[in-house]
Amino acid sequence: MKKLVLILLALLIKNFPYDFENCKSQWSQINTGTTIRLEGLSVVDANTVYFTGFDATMNNAINSKTTNGGLNWFQFAGNNIGGSCVYFLNSNTGFISGFNLCKTTNAGNNWSLAYTSTDTAAILDFHFPNASTGYGVGFVYSNSQILQSVLLKTTNGGSNWNRLASPISGINMELVDVFFTDANTGYTVGWGQSNNILLKTTNGGYNWNSITNSGVGSEAYGVFFTDANNGYVCGQNGICKTTNAGISWSVSYNYKMNDLYFINANTGFATGGDGIIRTNNAGANWTNQNSTYGDQLLGIMFYGSYNGYAVGKNGLMVKTTNGGSIFVSKISSNVPDKYSLNQNYPNPFNPTTNIRYEISVCHSCESRNPVVTLRIYDALGRELETLVNEKQSPGTYEATFNASQYPSGVYFYRLTTEGFSETKRMMLIK
Repeated sequence: MKKLVLILLALLIKNFPYDFENCKSQWSQINTGTTIRLEGLSVVDANTVYFTGFDATMNNAINSKTTNGGLNWFQFAGNNIGGSCVYFLNSNTGFISGFNLCKTTNAGNNWSLAYTSTDTAAILDFHFPNASTGYGVGFVYSNSQILQSVLLKTTNGGSNWNRLASPISGINMELVDVFFTDANTGYTVGWGQSNNILLKTTNGGYNWNSITNSGVGSEAYGVFFTDANNGYVCGQNGICKTTNAGISWSVSYNYKMNDLYFINANTGFATGGDGIIRTNNAGANWTNQNSTYGDQLLGIMFYGSYNGYAVGKNGLMVKTTNGGSIFVSKISSNVPDKYSLNQNYPNPFNPTTNIRYEISVCHSCESRNPVVTLRIYDALGRELETLVNEKQSPGTYEATFNASQYPSGVYFYRLTTEGFSETKRMMLIK
């Protein structure tokens, strides 16, 4: 009897229509072409990403850019700038920092000096609550290893920066992250001689108050707010959350995390000691998506709901094109006669719908398995999401689109691969 059950189970698995071996992986590693520790990244769109980092001696920086989702990289600046942080306001305007602060207005093709200091101030993070007003935080480095906190501010889109008074006095104070919920209200985190630093300003960075009850341990690494009241900090002891603009904090996750990023009020990601984790309920619960890389990942950022990148030690970069949890499944390995894109179902839908498509053999393509993209657009033709952007073998696939963050209306989805492109219309009704 036991043998019969095993035989039946084997037959069931063999004939099951879903090819789990070809399910799209949640996070996949990208070859960055370097083993340097990557300190910062900026995700401009689903395929355009910048990173920066220093070598072990901190003498040379590496700054690279991709415009095809990490398939190819090219250096966008010399090794005498950058290394600590890269931040883009839009597709053209960005900033890069190390011991100097530089600005580009043409997508990294050229850089000009925007701020320099005589006391070796290193800027580790930027945040712009609007296109004009921006802040940068960091520390002063010297051969004697005496650290003092640094705060910069711009009110003209980063063309000029002013050095404000240090947010916290004393030596051995390092600020590593900053987030402003509006032009005047902001938070910065870091670590001091024995305790984490969590500070808040309500007057544009001119005065700061210390918050002592964040609960993130001896060192704080990241801060992110989804609105004026709801925010998160991460650090040595895990992730803590506030729902009242920093007045009080509660534990959200109990393990060291290095960085966090939210794509909406409910859905967020964090990297650190447990690899990559995700919440779908505003930090009430977190689930592990990938523990392979452990504490190696230092920073994470998303474009839209699905396209995310994380960077870390030894040139490590990983990416997801499905939010780390929305699978694109290969439901049949039978080779279709032709390429096709089916109508989504259900349609109308709320808030999720399935999109099935067929990939045939392309005899004229340069690659045996050409890159396939499946993208979502609004009624004005603006790209909202990239559900698929990878090489796929012939077969039938099904993707899921979650429109929970979008309003009711008409949307379009387009399947594109070498020698084929088709677009269809769908309706979201809430």
